[in-house]
Amino acid sequence: MKSRLVRLFFRIRYSIGYYPTIISMAYFFFALMFVTLPSSDLWEPLKPILEWSRLPRVYNDEVVLSALITGIISFITLSFAMVMVVLSNVSNTFSPKLLLGLVTEKTHQVVLGNYIGAILYCLILLLTISNADDYRFRDLSVIIAAAMAIWCLVLFIYFIHNISTSVQVGNIVEKIYNQTRRELLKRQQAENAEERHRQAFVHETIVPRQVFPSKTSGFLQDVDADDLVKIATENDLLIRVQPYLGDFVVKDHPFLSCTKAPEEIESAVRDRIYAAFTFFGGEKIEVNERYGFTQLMEIGVKALSPGINDPGTACICIDYLTDLFALRMGLRFSDVYYDENRNPRLIVRSMGFDTLFTICIGPIRRYGKNDLLVANKLLQSFKTLSYFDRTEARYKGFLNGLALSVVEDIKNSSPNGNDLGAIHDRIKEMKDDPNGYFNQLQNFGSL
Repeated sequence: MKSRLVRLFFRIRYSIGYYPTIISMAYFFFALMFVTLPSSDLWEPLKPILEWSRLPRVYNDEVVLSALITGIISFITLSFAMVMVVLSNVSNTFSPKLLLGLVTEKTHQVVLGNYIGAILYCLILLLTISNADDYRFRDLSVIIAAAMAIWCLVLFIYFIHNISTSVQVGNIVEKIYNQTRRELLKRQQAENAEERHRQAFVHETIVPRQVFPSKTSGFLQDVDADDLVKIATENDLLIRVQPYLGDFVVKDHPFLSCTKAPEEIESAVRDRIYAAFTFFGGEKIEVNERYGFTQLMEIGVKALSPGINDPGTACICIDYLTDLFALRMGLRFSDVYYDENRNPRLIVRSMGFDTLFTICIGPIRRYGKNDLLVANKLLQSFKTLSYFDRTEARYKGFLNGLALSVVEDIKNSSPNGNDLGAIHDRIKEMKDDPNGYFNQLQNFGSL
């Protein structure tokens, strides 16, 4: 039951109708307040105020409200005709995975909510205003409706400006970068605050062996670690989650492994364990920061396709990925969660730095292996990341191998190897590193 409620919450929270529903309901109750106000005792203290005010008289109230409704509906038609054009362009130029972020963007939903709310307000007035005996009340309610229409016009102009700038590749890449960096910083704060995230990995000798199959198919998006640790502590269990967060899980495929077999655990406890996992579609960076890395990679790869042929965009993606990986390199992403007595209770698989780096940089390197601009930017990225790995040198061999592959690709793409001269300065800078970090590039001798 809990998993269904969580899935329903995420489906509502990340749908295009989330904010429009909230905003339009606010307009709806505001309209009901105006309809019921004249017949309530609260109207009496307000009468003297309206008598002293100099509100202009509004004649033909129904005609005015009908015109306002028609105008706002026109705003909706024009606005979301533009959205469909933009979504088609983004899908063809960048990546279809970006559509969810653009459709559910908060500013777009707020604009739509104000449109719908203003229409609801005008419709309710149109149906009830003829029953109002006080002409001052009718004038005030219609003037407020006109103010709402003007506000919708302002939002329409803002929407045009926002949608035209939000589809620029620089703004899209920067938005993904900022969201991913924000999530990485949150994880960094969590690691600094909680001792259990700094513990060493559990030794293989205590890895659980009993397998639990998955009860559903879908993308594993979130794990309620605190609840699982509590369940494991109460029942003396050690639980290991087999797939990575973001992976697609197939029903009846091995999903969990535990120190006790499923038949040894009460059915209510098994249901609580399965309820701690959240499945839903889509890639929201707020749920899993890994999506930010892969979306930047997909934009870079799409830019290197023959139909677009934009290596400059790929280089921008490499720059932002370098900054994110520099931050990611300093995070431990410990798989192990402990109880209060320092006993390991939960193991959640986290994708290592080298694996994630290969997934993101590998496709860009392969698709741009003949491009000197991309090769130079990749070597610059490796050189930058080596600075953050000087102390422990955990990824020295890994980065050396990637740098060697980039240089060899450029060398093999040129019949006589003369293209290496175009990245001569970058290779020389890496070879002359005072700490000898890129020692494998010494095999190329003098360029």
